[in-house]
Amino acid sequence: MIRQLALPDLEDYLRLRREAVAQEPLVFGSSPADDRAQSASVLSKVLASPDEAIFGAFAPDLVGAAGIYRESGEKSRHKVNIWGVYVSPAYRGRGLGRALVEAALRFARSLEGARQVQVCVTEHAKEARALYQRLGFLTWGIEPDALRVGDMSIAEHHMILVLTQR
Repeated sequence: MIRQLALPDLEDYLRLRREAVAQEPLVFGSSPADDRAQSASVLSKVLASPDEAIFGAFAPDLVGAAGIYRESGEKSRHKVNIWGVYVSPAYRGRGLGRALVEAALRFARSLEGARQVQVCVTEHAKEARALYQRLGFLTWGIEPDALRVGDMSIAEHHMILVLTQR
C-alpha cells in the first residue's frame, strides 16, 4: 500500500531514512552526520506543508519512501523536486519504487502552477535512473564530481519531467 505519510508515521520514517543513508552511501547526497531528513522538527514541517509530501510504501511496515517538494521562490514555484526515494533491499523488484514515484508525480500535478519535476540521481543508481527514464524523465545534464565519498568521485544525473498542461 502506498500513502502519504502523516505525523504518526514520523518515527517509522526516521528509521527507514537512517537505513537508507547508511546502506546506500553512493546513492544519497547526505551522510548520516548531516542528513536534514533525519531531523524530527524538519520532517514535521514537511509533513504539514501543502507544498511538500513524503509517500510511504507499507508491507505492512514502512519499507519505502519518496519525498517531493515545490520550490518556494516566486520565480521558481513552477519547479517541483523529488528526493530521498528508497526501498528496503528485501522489497525491491516489486514495483514499489515506481508506485512511490508515481504517487509523488500525482502530488506534483495537483499543485497549481507546477510545470516540471526534477530529480538528481547518482551514477550508482542505475535502476533508479532507468525507472525515471521509463516514466518520461530526460537527463539534461551530468554533474561530474557532484559528491565525494572518501576519495571516490560520484557524478550526478540531473533529470526533468515536463508536466502536461491542464
